[in-house]
Amino acid sequence: MLRSYPIKQRLLLNGAVVGIAMLVMLALLIYQNSQLSNLALLRLEVNELKASVLELRKHEKDFIMRQDKSYLDKFNKTFQSLTQQAKVMQTDLQEHGLDIKPLASFQQQTEQYQQQFSLLVSTSEQVGLDPQSGLYGALRKAAHSLENQFKPIFFFSDSHFLPPYSFLPLCCKCLSL
Repeated sequence: MLRSYPIKQRLLLNGAVVGIAMLVMLALLIYQNSQLSNLALLRLEVNELKASVLELRKHEKDFIMRQDKSYLDKFNKTFQSLTQQAKVMQTDLQEHGLDIKPLASFQQQTEQYQQQFSLLVSTSEQVGLDPQSGLYGALRKAAHSLENQFKPIFFFSDSHFLPPYSFLPLCCKCLSL
């Protein structure tokens, strides 16, 4: 079929086919490059999520070490930021037709983590964040009150001192009455 055409036309046709093939290859290369750059952006988003989780853990550890409620606020701000990042990433994954189940599981686990941390903070508040508050403060006040009640038993007078356990027989006598 092509033998009926002169060599000049066959070369022009061959050049046009090669040129079109190169343009198609260029278009595929550009498309693949944009896909790779989008996937690289997704990788950066994953790294940002990892950094946010590490920051959440840091705030948790700081709260446990210092018993300061300001770390709850920092934790919640970081958690909100992490939630926003996850929503953006979910949109990006859906645009690229990638599976979002692992991200949904991650979001569920971080929400549980946030709830557990809030429970830890509220329980710590009930127990007492410092020696004057919560159950710890009440225990301390009761111990001081008890100590003040036993001071007269320890000291008969200014010159006589009873050893700490010598008041037990006195207490036993009081209890038997």
